[in-house]
Amino acid sequence: MKVSFVLPHDFRFSEWGVNDFLRRYHFSKKYLDMFAEITGSMAKLYVLHQNVSNAFTVNNISFFPIDFYFPPFLKFGNEFSSKLVAKLLLDNPDIVHVFNYYVWSYPLIVYKLPNRIPVVAQFHGIVDHFSSLKLLAFRNSYTKTKIFLTSFYCEKKKLIKLLKINSDRVKIFPNVGVSFELFKPFRKSITPKILYVGRFPRKIKNRWEKNPLLVIKLFEALRKRIHGLTLEMVGDGPGFFRVINYIKKKKLENHVSLRGYVEHARLPRIYSNAWFTVIPMYFPEMTYLWDGSLKESLACGTPVILFGNHFNLADWGLMISYSRPDKDIEKILNIFKRYDMYFGDVKSIRNTLKEKCSWEALIKNLVKIYETVGE
Repeated sequence: MKVSFVLPHDFRFSEWGVNDFLRRYHFSKKYLDMFAEITGSMAKLYVLHQNVSNAFTVNNISFFPIDFYFPPFLKFGNEFSSKLVAKLLLDNPDIVHVFNYYVWSYPLIVYKLPNRIPVVAQFHGIVDHFSSLKLLAFRNSYTKTKIFLTSFYCEKKKLIKLLKINSDRVKIFPNVGVSFELFKPFRKSITPKILYVGRFPRKIKNRWEKNPLLVIKLFEALRKRIHGLTLEMVGDGPGFFRVINYIKKKKLENHVSLRGYVEHARLPRIYSNAWFTVIPMYFPEMTYLWDGSLKESLACGTPVILFGNHFNLADWGLMISYSRPDKDIEKILNIFKRYDMYFGDVKSIRNTLKEKCSWEALIKNLVKIYETVGE
């Protein structure tokens, strides 16, 4: 079985160069490596990049230049590359797996591919405010998709309703996996600590994007009531100095540790040491199937704080209001005071994930899906 994974956007949002992508962890490369390792089959990864003028390949990763951007006012998800589509047609894979079906080029990619090449399309976030419009306007292209994968039931309902497709064509599936051999529990801090791991974007375009300032503002509110609370932040990006300036403005330098970029192999001890990892983006539902840092944290036995429509509590974390996180402060304080009672069972948190979200389980389930669309 030959599979072509497609990452249909460039890296303007993160300002990564080609070498950054090759050197650092990225979920798409993990899909590529784990699929090849577990199945022994051939797989390739196709990537767009804003700094590439001619297509080239490094091992099984091919980089393609951008022909044009549409709509031109967007900074993400509006990239078009004729060379990528041409290479897909030339390679003639058994399956094409596209990471993010809301990029503007997705309907064109599916339209250009012959019916003999089935497409599996995976939800990796909202690009802009036109997602429903795209599904309706390009319905003929979207309905050529054999299987949609999403981490959210609300997204599944949306696809079924707008595209008028059968429910069995939309699978609930984790967006990424986690390596349980690497991410495991270590020593936890004696004093309360919260953690953020992720990018520092220059500008927050929508609530599906991680907002590090949301973590700091939550920390400010909690610190007034929790003695000795500290915040650790890991990651980099074009908005890093904006966060530094905010911390200085609020005189939080002695309470917030900015670690910058940290190699993937060093993250487990950092996750384990925290009491909570904060995931500062909008979750329409409380689920552990969405987001990579969420799964890494849970694998290390550290619960998470999510942001959604209302307060919710599970044995692996809690959800607070995205629009008004301050209104849930008393509930969060109560959980901090009784932390061991709520989240003392590290094994339970870890085992919650293992069945569906280990990379091994994810790829094996993915292969079963590929086999059904390839029949």
